[in-house]
Amino acid sequence: MKVLVSSDETGHVKEVVCLKGTDTSKKDGVKPISVSKVCLEPAASLKSRVLHMIIFEDYLITLRIDGVVCIYTLSDYTLVKYIKLTSVKPVSLINYSQFGCFIAAFENNKVFIMTVEDEPVELNLPVEDKNPTIIATFAPNPFKDGEFAFGGEENDIKLVSLFEKPNKKFMSTKFEPKIVFTAENVPNDFLDLRVPISVKHIKFLEENKFISVTKYGQLRIYDTTIKNQPIHDFKIGPKPIIQVAISEDNAILSDTTSLIGKYSLTKIDSNATRINSASAGELRRPSVKLLGKFNEGTNTGATHAIYNFENKYVATGGLDRYLRVFDIKTRKLVAKVYLGTQISSIIVVEDDEEEEDDEEDMWTQLETNTKEPEPKKLKKKSRKL
Repeated sequence: MKVLVSSDETGHVKEVVCLKGTDTSKKDGVKPISVSKVCLEPAASLKSRVLHMIIFEDYLITLRIDGVVCIYTLSDYTLVKYIKLTSVKPVSLINYSQFGCFIAAFENNKVFIMTVEDEPVELNLPVEDKNPTIIATFAPNPFKDGEFAFGGEENDIKLVSLFEKPNKKFMSTKFEPKIVFTAENVPNDFLDLRVPISVKHIKFLEENKFISVTKYGQLRIYDTTIKNQPIHDFKIGPKPIIQVAISEDNAILSDTTSLIGKYSLTKIDSNATRINSASAGELRRPSVKLLGKFNEGTNTGATHAIYNFENKYVATGGLDRYLRVFDIKTRKLVAKVYLGTQISSIIVVEDDEEEEDDEEDMWTQLETNTKEPEPKKLKKKSRKL
């Protein structure tokens, strides 16, 4: 398989090519086929490290911490375009291929709609408060064109529509961002204290249904057709949730410890969360059911990158400098490669099974083409008497 991994300390990207069973943590383990430094231009460094990556058409797009978008050819990682958008920290890079563009969003509520050829279109997200707060995430609604969700620290979730009707040439569309939904905070806790807001990530499950995860270890499920508050508010743990990926009806979460857990979004454990109160004693609260942990391979640090590859594999990376690839259903370790760098972003480009299938098809075709045709059998003509 081929995996692209951001190299936080150096600012470039590493291309890892390896087979299933690769494990560099074992002395006699299988080694990767290759580990190459790519995306070295422009002058890469810690201050220009890559936070987000996507594959868009035949290009690798990177969004760096200094507000720079770099466009590279996917075939050999040649730098095609360098665009300085802002100096503010980015929060999202979205492949919006249904409209032939990609989107970059930043903490200061600015959004840039981009293509490889056109000049970026800059938008400002609507701000309802006099003192706007920064955003921590900006996520597309894949079930509704033009709709996105955003939120952050003391900035509860809002859904925004960027346009009503797209033009045939999408970049000339009349973009008019407007808020179509504003979330409300959950009720006060059992001590009647206000629950703080700190949205980290948002993922859509259906057109009107999405989840959020927070700095306070919460997973919340919203249905905009029912109410503005979450329809479910679950406590996963005491630590901040820093990353989430969706796999069918499950959420794969990581926190600031070594946890990478797979949680069901449909099965509820009625006694999952325990709260100790001096006045009320021990309280039990329901939460989403933990189906299992991705702990094979001994993760020793927080995981900042989780990538779901076609609901087949989940690739992870973070502070302990290992790239790990797991089978998403069995949670078994598929590959483990030490890269010597902290990791913020991962993309699985291709799977070695696909390569094996292609190679098998090629050999089958060659055998068919080179196979000598069998001689035709002559039919004996009967003689009439």
